Amino acid sequence: MNILDLVREDVGDSTVVKQTSGEWASPCPACGGKDRFRTFPDQGKGGTYWCRAENRGGDIIQYLRDFRSMAYREACTFAGVEAASGYRPLAAPRRKGKTRGEYSYKTHDDPAILWQEKARSFVTTCHQRLLANPPMLAYLASRGVSLEAAKRCRLGYNPKPEYRSRTAWGLTEETSENGKTKRLWLPKGIVIPYWRERQLQRIKIRQDNDFEFGPRYYMVPGSSSVPMCLNPEARAFVVVEAELDAIACWDATAASGRQDIGALGMGTLGGKPDEWLHGILTKCLCILNALDVERVEPENNTEEARKKAERTEALQARQRDWWQLTYPQAERWPVPAGKDPGEAVAHGVDLAMWILAGLPPAFTLPPFPSGKDCRREAADAGEAPSIAEPAPTPKAIPTSVLQLNELLRSGPMWIEKDDATTSLGIKWDWQWRLTKPENATLCKELSHLVFRTDAFDWVVAHGAAIIDCRNLLNQ
Repeated sequence: MNILDLVREDVGDSTVVKQTSGEWASPCPACGGKDRFRTFPDQGKGGTYWCRAENRGGDIIQYLRDFRSMAYREACTFAGVEAASGYRPLAAPRRKGKTRGEYSYKTHDDPAILWQEKARSFVTTCHQRLLANPPMLAYLASRGVSLEAAKRCRLGYNPKPEYRSRTAWGLTEETSENGKTKRLWLPKGIVIPYWRERQLQRIKIRQDNDFEFGPRYYMVPGSSSVPMCLNPEARAFVVVEAELDAIACWDATAASGRQDIGALGMGTLGGKPDEWLHGILTKCLCILNALDVERVEPENNTEEARKKAERTEALQARQRDWWQLTYPQAERWPVPAGKDPGEAVAHGVDLAMWILAGLPPAFTLPPFPSGKDCRREAADAGEAPSIAEPAPTPKAIPTSVLQLNELLRSGPMWIEKDDATTSLGIKWDWQWRLTKPENATLCKELSHLVFRTDAFDWVVAHGAAIIDCRNLLNQ
């Protein structure tokens, strides 16, 4: 066993590509990408690795410590290497000028002009095909993507595989192993374009369920690898893996009247923001990390298969937790049912309610329209800007009310109050409640806090008919 065998296990054999006689390229087990990770299986004993994105590397022992969370002696036993005192990992070649562990936010150039012209034509044709395809529109609706969202995002459908000239799209000519000229492949499936600042950045095609080869989400060659960011002016963002899920989240919140919430489709679990997106995220108020939750089942009942599944789950957990470690306003907020928003919709989850339940109370304050100062607009209109009144002394909030607010943030739960009939009731999303026993326990705690503590008086005196974590503290 050498380091190349480990990389193939962790990222998939099909993604590891030979570059030279002694160098292999693949996605990084931690930060993803396409070919940012390099493996040198013949260097030293067991080989070395180098992650170009994070500028770190080491030998097979260091690989096991970095990507499989093994202690030094455990890694030595696993690799069949004798443990030694004063161990120092054999360093792989790497770039200079960057400290270990620091993440480099990349910049991306726009795709070539000729590629954008051809891509726009393809997107336009496929968009018209989708609008004339009711079964496919119904499928998108079942995933939470409405007709209006499909139109806004210019989604399309390619009914059969197509092949185009690579040079006609501005791509370099390539030849296959048998010497024939390669063609640009456009598979059958849902066409997902992404624009940034009016430039078409990429096209992804989600292949139909009966696809025979290639990845489920196929990126058309020539595309930029920038992450999808919908509504970059937003004050809060939901982070998901698949682009269709990002569109569904954005569509749900926009339909509920909230224009201050955006969505990010990272493409992969380990996807990271580029420099442009990082600048936006550092200024936003809240990031809800809703990246996929999926149980990794061992391939068989052997101990080795179980350990491999555990290592894969540990790696996925590190990839998901990167957001909370990088952005202080980020919070883990998985869907209440299924592994992603698309499955959650199929389970009956209201995406807008789930997203709004995760936002902090600050989002109950309306933002200035289009980010402008209302006082400035009043002055421009010839009106005298009003002088701000001194802020009233805030009312002391009981501890039980603060506890109630935190509880309401933990899931799609709320309180309904009817002053006309003097009735008060607690509500929740039933699909979410039935997902796991812990959710039923949260509902019981909600009932206790509302009816058996002094939070009851706070709720009764509240002016809203529907009370949740967005407005509970506003008295």
